Formats: sequence, structure tokens, C-alpha cells
Amino acid sequence: MSRTYSLSDIPCRAEDKDEFGINPFAKGLERFITNTGTPITIALQGEWGSGKTSLMNYLQESLCNDSGSYHGVWINTWEYALMKDPATTLMQIITQMAAQTASNDSARKKDVLDKVKKFGAVALKTAVNAGLGGGSEELNALFDSPKSSIGKLRDELQQSINTTLAESGRKGFIFFIDDLDRINPPTAVELLELLKNIFTLDKCVFVLAIDYDVVVKGLKPKFGELTDQNEREFRSFFDKIIQVPFSMPVNNYRIDSFLKESLFNIGWVTPTQRDTKLLMERITEAARLTVGHNPRSLKRLLNNLSLIKCINDAQDNQEKDFLQDNLSVYLSFALVSMQIAYPKVYNVLSKYPCFTTWNEDIAFQLNLKPLDDETRQGLKTMPEFDEEWEQLLYRLCASDYYLQHKALNISQLLNSMRITIKNVLHPQSKENEGGPFNETPEQIEGNIRSAMRMSAITNLEANDAAPVNYHTSSFLKEVRDRLIVSLKKALPQYASLIAPNSARVQTNAPITLTPKVELNLHTYSDRGKIRLNLEMNISGHCTHPQYETVMQYIEELQKMDLFKKTDEAYEKTVLKYSQQRTECFESRSLMKGAYTYCSNHYLRLQFGILFPTTEDFMGRQVIADMTEMVCAMLTARQEMDEILGNGS
Repeated sequence: MSRTYSLSDIPCRAEDKDEFGINPFAKGLERFITNTGTPITIALQGEWGSGKTSLMNYLQESLCNDSGSYHGVWINTWEYALMKDPATTLMQIITQMAAQTASNDSARKKDVLDKVKKFGAVALKTAVNAGLGGGSEELNALFDSPKSSIGKLRDELQQSINTTLAESGRKGFIFFIDDLDRINPPTAVELLELLKNIFTLDKCVFVLAIDYDVVVKGLKPKFGELTDQNEREFRSFFDKIIQVPFSMPVNNYRIDSFLKESLFNIGWVTPTQRDTKLLMERITEAARLTVGHNPRSLKRLLNNLSLIKCINDAQDNQEKDFLQDNLSVYLSFALVSMQIAYPKVYNVLSKYPCFTTWNEDIAFQLNLKPLDDETRQGLKTMPEFDEEWEQLLYRLCASDYYLQHKALNISQLLNSMRITIKNVLHPQSKENEGGPFNETPEQIEGNIRSAMRMSAITNLEANDAAPVNYHTSSFLKEVRDRLIVSLKKALPQYASLIAPNSARVQTNAPITLTPKVELNLHTYSDRGKIRLNLEMNISGHCTHPQYETVMQYIEELQKMDLFKKTDEAYEKTVLKYSQQRTECFESRSLMKGAYTYCSNHYLRLQFGILFPTTEDFMGRQVIADMTEMVCAMLTARQEMDEILGNGS
């Protein structure tokens, strides 16, 4: 089957397939123009990439074709405005309009252009002296006066239009004014104010591609920042120029069918996955919460995904486990979508992938402002921000103007990712009802790390150290097998129990140590080296939501002295290796590993090892060091069980 590896960003033509379901809106606008009185100005409003040019293409090709009722004139204002002042830009636009209105008669065209140049130069000089773009009464009077050079200029255009229409038998002209929102906003506003006086030509329809937000930005030098008090002034300026606003119906675009077919065409999903309703619903939801319904943003997303898929397919056979299951397909899509829409959040997630354990320690590293008590209490009443990690996300978004308005979307996306991981790992659980199972932090981190493995290719963040390319599954299996042999010798009382706890290994390799204790090996590329984390959770035990932290619970038990003794003993073992190999070993103590998740409190022991190559981890001494660290972690874990009354 022939496959399309990229999507063109060229605006659609009338004959192209209606991928987003905009045809009913386009046909309605076409009918309105056909039956409207003139002169009239219509503004197609919408953000960059929302399809304004594509809609104008449709109108031009349906109303201004060989058998159409109108002559069409297309003006790309951005091309005229490049490195020119507003007066020069306007002069060139008017000249182009005049040339197009008399294009079928070379003699009349020359005559019209001569008069336009004659009157235009004087007219624009007069306009500049009266206050170009200033909206002054004097400037408006000059345009309204038939004796002024500006009035004569408009009369010449009107006469040329009338003559051409009488000869062609068509009912009018449609002027398509494109790309105003690509011009510097103050310049765009000046052009609009001058053009509005040209827009009073009989038998003419003016269709402008302009976003109201651009007008707001362009008017700030005149009115200041937009507020509730001066909003009417901004709106009045727009209303004086525009008779009919048409907002691009982006929220009505059918992105589900577009995504389904496009993802299949680039090979991101298989035929079976394309027809899996829940998977495609989750993918569509991820797009809606990130890039939204904007066609250009969606195409950029799909092109990024296509590049990632092409590079993945070019890997050797060992690397072909990427994108082989629905969870990987969904998570990778969601993360690339986040990378495009919210790069700041994506970059934080790449450093701290287990987002459900984000805590005050991470907030300190990110230099986030603390929440005041009133805000914290208010957030606890919202399901999207009632957990500790969600409140850290709120603080992260509060530090960025754009993210402030997207915090709810980002929280919903991360929660959707968490629920999807949980339901795939524990299909017995009921979505949004808690269910009998909870996903572990290791499972969340492992799946996020795995999905992020290829998305770094399209990330714009500067990185001093390139990621290490190694086969994570093979590496973890080899380290795990060597460590198990060593642990059985060091812990003979548990030798019959020590064994792999999962046949599937990607970025995590869990090992059973005792009936209640599991060690997890987790790997990823970090600062141009390979990181191996040895992790052990004291989880599922500290379910005491009446306490703010697990430390409060330990203080209530009056066992803080015992806790500190255990923590210090564990840290002593860590310090031994940290001093021996400063650049290779690092640890997170019991105190720093405390976190809250789903109103429950947990402790985590974590020991990290960092080496340039996979071979560095396989030496006998390194395996022996790991074994001693695991024994220290197990001792600390068992002592904490006694302190908390969990049983061994």
C-alpha cells in the first residue's frame, strides 16, 4: 500500500476533500454573499492556521470561476507589506486593485493606473499629514470629500469597476484581502483604517482574513491594554470597518475522522487500531486538550508523528517493540501533542516522568511559588487539582501567561493518561471509580519514559548532551539476571523467592525479593549517559488521609526518633558509594522520597547509578555494590514496616 509520510500545509482548494466538515458553513457564506447588498465587508476571524485562506479559496473558486457571478481579486497584504511602511503598502494594494478591475482592457488599464498614481501619491501624502491610521475626523472628511485627491482616487476605482461589470455582465467584484494577521499588528490596524475608506465601492464585496486578537494588539498603542472598561472602544473600531464578522467554526471541525484516516495513512495506527473505538476516542481527546481543532497545528502534529514513525521503523529489529500496543500508540501521541502545545510542561515531564509523585521537593527544584492557603483550599474542591501533584501542575502553569488558561486541559490530559495506564494494566478496574487496583509510580514512570523515548527527536528544547542510544530491554534483562544471582547469595533466606516479576521488560524490570517486597530496575538516558535506578516502595500501607504527610503520621505515632535512626543508617550506606564514585552514584533518602498520591501517603527508596555505556554496569564490583545497596534498602524497608505497624 502506498503511504503518505507528510501532510501539506498548503491551504485547501474548493475541489479538495472536506476533511474537517466545513462545507455547510462555506456554502452558507457563499449563499449570503450571492444575495447580499453592496458595499459590504466580511471578516473571516480565526487564529493562525484555522482555515481562513482555505475558506477564501473555496469562495473564490465557487463564486468567481469562468461561469461565476463575480470577478475575483486576491490581495496578499503580507507580501506587499514586507519591509515597507503602511503608506507605501497601501499604495501598492490600491494599484493592484485598480489593475485587476480593468484587466481585460489594456488601454483602460493604463489610463486607470496613471490616474491612480497621480491621485494616489497626493492622497496618501494628505492622509499622512492628517494622521495616517489615526482615525481623526479630518482624515475621514478628506475621504468623504469628492473634491479631495482621495475622493477622486476612489471615484476612478468606482468608474473602472462599473465599466468592467457593464462589459462582462457580472454582478460585482469580490476582493479577497488575505494575511492581514501576518503583518505587525499596529501596521495591520493602520492599513485597515485606510482601507475602510476604499471599501465603500458600490457592487464590491470585501472579504478579509483577520483575527480580532490582532486588532486588539494593534490598538494597544492607542487604547492601552484591553480591559473591561475600554473593551467597547476596541470593539467599536472593529465594527466600523466590518459589517459582517464570520468566526471560523473550528470547534465544529470533525477532527476525529481526520485523525483516524491521517494516522492510518502515516502508519501510526494499524487497521485494527484505527477501528478500535476507545483508542481513537482517547487520541481525539488528547488532540482536543492540546493542539485543539486548528488544522495547521493538527498537520504539524501528524508530520512530527510521521517523522518519529519513520525513524523508529529504520531501527534494528530489537528496537521494533515501540508502538506495538495500544497504550504506546496513545501515550506517544499524547506526549508529542503536549510537546507541541505545552513545551514547558513537556520538558518538566521529561525530567520528572512520574507526574503522580510530583511534590514539594520538585517544586523547589523548579523554583515555583508556593500557594496561599485560600488558593490551596479552593483547589482541593476541584477534582482536577485536589491532589498534591495536580497543585504543583497548577503552580507551574501559573508561572506562564499562556499556560494559566490551559491548566485545566493539561490536568485533564495527564489524568486521562494515568487512567489509561491503569485500565490497560488492570483491565478489571472500572474507569473513574477507583477500581480494585491502583497503578504504581514505577508503572507510570516506565510507560511515560518509554513513550518519550522517540518524541525527543522533535523537541525544540536545547540539550547539551544527546540521549544515549541503547536497547533498554536487553540491558535491563542482563543487569537483572546478574543481580538476581548475586542477591540469592547475599540473601539466602529469600533465595527461593528472588525472581523476575514480569516477563515484559521495556524500561522497567521488577524483581520479587520477599512475599511483600519488590525491587524495580528502571533505566533511561540522562545527561548523555545511561541511568539505572534501583527503586523500592513502601506503598499501599500508609493510607492515612487525615494527615497532610506521612511524616505527620509518624510524629503522631511518636516514632520519629526510630524513623531518623533508620534513615541515617540507610544514608550511611549510600554515602559510602557516593564518596567512592561521586559522578556515578546518587540516592533519594526516605525523607526526600515521601510523597502523597490519591490522598494516601507513601515512602520510596531510590538509588541511581550513572555510566556512559551498558558495559560499565556489568562488572563484578558494580553488581556487588548494587547488591549491598539493595540489602540496605530491604533492611530500611523492613524497619519502616515495623515503625508504621504494617507487618513484615
